[in-house]
Amino acid sequence: MIRYIYNIYIYIICFCLSYYGAFMFQMNALIEPALYLSVVLALLCKKPAAKVLLVVATVWMHEMAVLTCVPLYCALEWICYGKRKTAVMAFVLGVFSFIMIMTYLATVDEGVIAAYGETLFQYTGKKPGNMTVFEHSLSSSRSTWKTHYMNHTWWSRCKDAMIFVLLMASVLSAGFYKKRRDKFDTLVIFLAALSPLALGFGGWDINRWIFLALLNTSVLWVVFIRDMDMMINRFFLLTSIACFLFSSVYPLDNPKFAYRNFNETMQAATHINDYILGHRTVPRFDCGKP
Repeated sequence: MIRYIYNIYIYIICFCLSYYGAFMFQMNALIEPALYLSVVLALLCKKPAAKVLLVVATVWMHEMAVLTCVPLYCALEWICYGKRKTAVMAFVLGVFSFIMIMTYLATVDEGVIAAYGETLFQYTGKKPGNMTVFEHSLSSSRSTWKTHYMNHTWWSRCKDAMIFVLLMASVLSAGFYKKRRDKFDTLVIFLAALSPLALGFGGWDINRWIFLALLNTSVLWVVFIRDMDMMINRFFLLTSIACFLFSSVYPLDNPKFAYRNFNETMQAATHINDYILGHRTVPRFDCGKP
C-alpha cells in the first residue's frame, strides 16, 4: 500500500510543478470546478435518482460536460461501485440533454449573428473572431463542426502533448486489462480518459481539452492504481513525468493566457485571493523575463 501512495505522491508533485499544475489556477475562472464537484457529490449520494439528477444537471450547466466529467463519473460508477444501471441512465440522459440543448437552445439565427457582428464593429471597430461557435447546431443546415486540431498554429503546439496524453491513457488501459482481464471495462476507462479531446472538434480551447483529458486520466489512475500491473504502473509514472517535464519546457499556450513557469505559478499561489476575486492584477512575467 505504501508503494502506491509513494507513486501518487511523486505524480502529484510533478503535476503541480508542471505547466498543467500552473494551468489549474486558470480553472477557477471557468465552469469546470463546479461540473466536477457535482460529479463528486453524485458519487457520494446513496440514492440512484439523486446521482442521475446531479450528473444530468452538469450537462445543463454546460453542455460540454457530456464529454468531460460525465464519462468520468460513468466509468467510476460502473467499475468501482458496480452500479451499471445508474451509470447507463446518467449517460443516456446526459446525451439526451446535450442533443436537446444543441437542437433547440444553442441554435442562433444567422441574421442575429450578422446583426451582432455589425453592431460590435460599429462601436469597437473590430470584427468578432469567435462567432463560429454559434454555427454549431444539430437542427439546421448550418452544421459546420470544424476540427481545431488541424489549425496550423494550434496543431504545431498541441500535437506532442496529445501524443503524451494518448500514450498515458493507453498505458493506463493496458495496465488495468493485464490485471483485470475485462475488455469492456478497459474500453470504458480508455474512452473516459480521452473523451475531453473530442471537444477539439467543436471548440478552440485546445489546451483546455488536453488539460481535462489529463485530469480524467489522472483521476482514473489514482483510483485504479491497485488494479494495475506493477511494471506497467511504473511505466505510466515515467511517461507522465516525461509529459510534465515536456509541458514545462514547451507550454501549449502563450503568456497572456496562462502561467508558464514555476515563478509565475508561485505568484498566482501567493495572490490567489486577488486572482479569484479580481480585486487587482496578479503580477505576470513575459516568458519568464521580468
